[in-house]
Amino acid sequence: MATATTTQEIEMTTTFTANEIAFLRMVINYTDRDNQRCDNCSNAGMAEAITLMGGKHNGAGLLGSLTAKGIGEMHCDGYDVFEIYEDRIDTVYDALEQEASA
Repeated sequence: MATATTTQEIEMTTTFTANEIAFLRMVINYTDRDNQRCDNCSNAGMAEAITLMGGKHNGAGLLGSLTAKGIGEMHCDGYDVFEIYEDRIDTVYDALEQEASA
């Protein structure tokens, strides 16, 4: 089985569940990629994941899944927000745009 080795190949193979898409929509602060890159803060964290998923364990599972996919991680030094890695912002926007056009 071949494995993705470049960022572009990884981005092409990343798929998201409906719940991950819903959460990523909450996380994004801006309607465009460039502004998100300049100020990669987040609008959502554990509390929003718990609400979306209906419980603490399911919310943690959602965040764990996005982290395992290399999308981002919780930023926990005084802030309860999920931070998208800068090099994955295009991946997220591509997925949101594809979902919106479906």
